[in-house]
Amino acid sequence: MKTLHVTIKAKFYRTFNCIYAKSFAANSELTTIELLRCCLPVLLYAIESLVPRASDINSLNNCINTAVAKIFRVSFGNDVDFIRQMTGLIIISLRILVAERRSRFFSKLHQSSLFQTLLPLFYDHVLILLVFLFLCVFLCISVYLVFRPMCHSVFFIFVCIVCLHLVK
Repeated sequence: MKTLHVTIKAKFYRTFNCIYAKSFAANSELTTIELLRCCLPVLLYAIESLVPRASDINSLNNCINTAVAKIFRVSFGNDVDFIRQMTGLIIISLRILVAERRSRFFSKLHQSSLFQTLLPLFYDHVLILLVFLFLCVFLCISVYLVFRPMCHSVFFIFVCIVCLHLVK
């Protein structure tokens, strides 16, 4: 999980530095803040499929603080918090944002046509568990394909074993 967040942070900083270098000529911090909002999906991409620890979320939050401090050329602390509050740059906690994204993800999964089509076919409890297992494996495979450069096969096997344990 640590390698995953290191790679995500590296992609965020790469994206931010590219935008920052291009917008530096605009000589407007607010323009750069608006462009920083375009980098946030890079930071939060597919986070709803993971279970980040508090330290992971703090690390991601620190990425935003570092970017704001670089834009406004201030030190960390109350200055960055005040700037983020005044610019409306994710005032709410990233933990709440991740929880909301996870809730929307599972809500859309539950409302998906595939799920709605398969559910009435499987009223037997055992078959419902098999469908749940299928969805867990599908989720694991999709997470693996998205983060393939960062994931090792051991991590993928571990996630599959956890899903199997949940079904038991």
